[in-house]
Amino acid sequence: MNRKNNNSLALKSMRSTSQIGKQKKPSAQAEVTVTAGFQFPLECVWKKLGRFSSIENWQSAVKYCATNERDDGIYRVVVMQDDTAFVERLELLSHDTTTIAY
Repeated sequence: MNRKNNNSLALKSMRSTSQIGKQKKPSAQAEVTVTAGFQFPLECVWKKLGRFSSIENWQSAVKYCATNERDDGIYRVVVMQDDTAFVERLELLSHDTTTIAY
């Protein structure tokens, strides 16, 4: 997420996630950026969205999220409501610039 103006954030997903149990090797990397405006102060929005492990608290399609630290970085397993699971690696997290990339 990048600060666009006082109440707008952009979420950048550098998708190299792999779907557990359905795909044998990691998918090709794709980059997706989503921008959204909010009627709340940036600090309030970032407090809710700015944690890599908090996706299950604000995304209703997510059933469960677990994070773990490995030698090569921080990962999360995101389990959707239909029990499809994805592994995502945190690439960048900055509270100063309200940026998160995975």
